[in-house]
Amino acid sequence: MRTNLQPYVKMVPAQQCVPAVVANLLQGQPLSHAKVSFAWRTAVGQATARATQATLKGGTLEVRANGEHWRLEIVRAADLIVERLSTLLGRNLVRRISVISKPLLPTSDRLE
Repeated sequence: MRTNLQPYVKMVPAQQCVPAVVANLLQGQPLSHAKVSFAWRTAVGQATARATQATLKGGTLEVRANGEHWRLEIVRAADLIVERLSTLLGRNLVRRISVISKPLLPTSDRLE
């Protein structure tokens, strides 16, 4: 039985606070390919991340999609993705997304 009659503190669901914590940690780090790749995977999810490669050049995120289906998915979700990346990387770092449909380039650091 509870003897301390302190008022209950409202719990915040993890799904609401985790993005803010991750964004705070990321924004304190220098801009790098690894940082952009992590933010990309976080913003789009693992399935889309496995079918794409993203590189930041200036304010444009250049995305290479492994097929037309994936290209269209990115195009349709571009506004939401830019919003999520802005939260993770900082405002105005990614201003637009350019998507091409081509086979992915081989890389040694891809997570499968």
